[in-house]
Amino acid sequence: MTISDTNFELIKELPINEAYDHLTKTPDRRYIYGGVAWPGKRAGYAIIVLMDDRQHFDSHDICVIAEFESFSTRDLVRQIGVMDDKFMPDRWIGDNRNDAADEFIRELQKDGDRDRRRSKLMFVYTSMLEMDYFYMYAMDEIKRLTQKERKMLYLKGSNVVRYMSEILDEEMITELKHGDYPAIEALSYAVITLMKSKIVRHKQPIVAQERKYQTGARQYSTGVRR
Repeated sequence: MTISDTNFELIKELPINEAYDHLTKTPDRRYIYGGVAWPGKRAGYAIIVLMDDRQHFDSHDICVIAEFESFSTRDLVRQIGVMDDKFMPDRWIGDNRNDAADEFIRELQKDGDRDRRRSKLMFVYTSMLEMDYFYMYAMDEIKRLTQKERKMLYLKGSNVVRYMSEILDEEMITELKHGDYPAIEALSYAVITLMKSKIVRHKQPIVAQERKYQTGARQYSTGVRR
């Protein structure tokens, strides 16, 4: 099954946070990633993006399909569980070294609903968290992907747009640190990691496999699992 079978163009036009379970075919979850950034100077943020497997320019189109933000880490973790259940992303990219998030995941594991995906969350670390000038890199990538002439990223009225409008010039970008704009960080983690995953170029067959979870597992983001 490919994303084109699910009518990516239709999903791209759906309102954010609307499930696509009314479609006759649902997307291959390898093309769905989540991104998370914990609360900092602004509310923590979780986002889910979907990539089209049809090539466009030198890569592939991506659209935002869900988002949530909160200053409460507990509320953020619980909503991530709901989003994981609803949209079934292949993985969540973000900082897995957050002890508070680990505790709230354990709360989910004790809620008696162990068979649901939401009780088995894992966040995959990305090297973008180690960049000294992360915002210079991330903002450049987002602007490149959303430029009108070569648009490949569809934000669909996401709150990220509002936050990006607050960043007025290049000098301000150089002063930004992780935690300043969690929405921009989470979007970047998901979109950039998905675009670099090479899952489309390899056209790997879908192999049934059990997902293994560990609370706060120290894993790094990689390409597709083999």
